[in-house]
Amino acid sequence: MRVPRLVLVLSAASLIAACSSSGSSSGTTVATTTTSAAVTTTSPSSAGTSTTSPSGASTSAADTTTTLDTTTKLTVLVTNDDGIAAPGLDAVVTALQATPNITVVVVAPATNQSGTGDRSTPGGAKGHEATTKSGVKGTAVDGFPADAVAYAIDTLKLHPDLVVSGANSGVNVGPLAAVSGTVGAARTAARRGVPAIAVSAGINDGISAAAGARFVVDEINAHRASYGFDKNTDHTSVSINVPTCAAGTSVRGIVDAPLSTTVKLNEIGKFLTDDCSATATNPVDDITALNIGFAARTIVPADL
Repeated sequence: MRVPRLVLVLSAASLIAACSSSGSSSGTTVATTTTSAAVTTTSPSSAGTSTTSPSGASTSAADTTTTLDTTTKLTVLVTNDDGIAAPGLDAVVTALQATPNITVVVVAPATNQSGTGDRSTPGGAKGHEATTKSGVKGTAVDGFPADAVAYAIDTLKLHPDLVVSGANSGVNVGPLAAVSGTVGAARTAARRGVPAIAVSAGINDGISAAAGARFVVDEINAHRASYGFDKNTDHTSVSINVPTCAAGTSVRGIVDAPLSTTVKLNEIGKFLTDDCSATATNPVDDITALNIGFAARTIVPADL
């Protein structure tokens, strides 16, 4: 389900956290957390490509105050390809737990499955109870990221309103999207009709992973009304990639940008400079966006 341009922003740090609760399904413990609050934020009003920051600031010349509807309750399935104990997944879970009216369920690969795209295990994979890095209960699946999504829906009988995959250790821009397990999990959810967001950041970069998690919160709160099981009718997903900024600089905001098609798979590392002190604007694709310090928001088809 294609969602409109992201122009509303919300700081995850400003949200009010509440207590967590847990339940069970098919004999496997499923941990959940739900919070509630009302939020006011800003929306860029200028035309053209909008750029927004995860802290609620905007690079637009004119801003208007907009009250976001955070009362719509969502069940969000969090997965990844780095494994359930990966710090990037933990960053996303932590941010979502602090977000109003979101129930978080974690079902992720038991081990690192990077680069496995949307591969799946014939006959399905098995799962077992496990915890995230910070101890949040979830389900670890002995298979690929796509298996984790399938296990959550088919075995645990979950009906998430949204799937969030990541935050991955390492960006998934351009041709990398086709082989990324992080994006593969989102594509798998999208093909099943579930809205999905993949988020990727710098390799082992906790700062950009946390920024990516905040951008995910922004994305969710801008589009809550469009989420819901079986509501993803065009089977697209959203991929957010966050640059790694040098000390003393920070991500300049987020822009809508298409996947790069001009860089080959084995050349991507040579073209990533992540200059967050740059002043250029209007990047032509996701790689260019990261190179001038912006996070990139890209619409990904179910089948690349």
